[in-house]
Amino acid sequence: MAEAIRRLASRAATTDQLISALRTQIRELSTNASGEGAGCPYQTFEAEIASLRKENDALRKQIDDQKEALVKAEVANGVPQVKAPGTM
Repeated sequence: MAEAIRRLASRAATTDQLISALRTQIRELSTNASGEGAGCPYQTFEAEIASLRKENDALRKQIDDQKEALVKAEVANGVPQVKAPGTM
């Protein structure tokens, strides 16, 4: 069971990193969208941004699902849950 918890935590961390990288790409695309970056029209950037946002939403849902599974596994193993400061 401990291995499953480690895998869930690892997946959550990996997904957080991916979301961070995607946010960086969105910022870069937004910055380039105001000009003619790489010869692509503005609409192409908007479509890419919309696609990345949709992917981010899906990844956020996966993260929430994995975190929920982790909490359930911890509770099942008697690990007390502590709220993070600022989330109370």
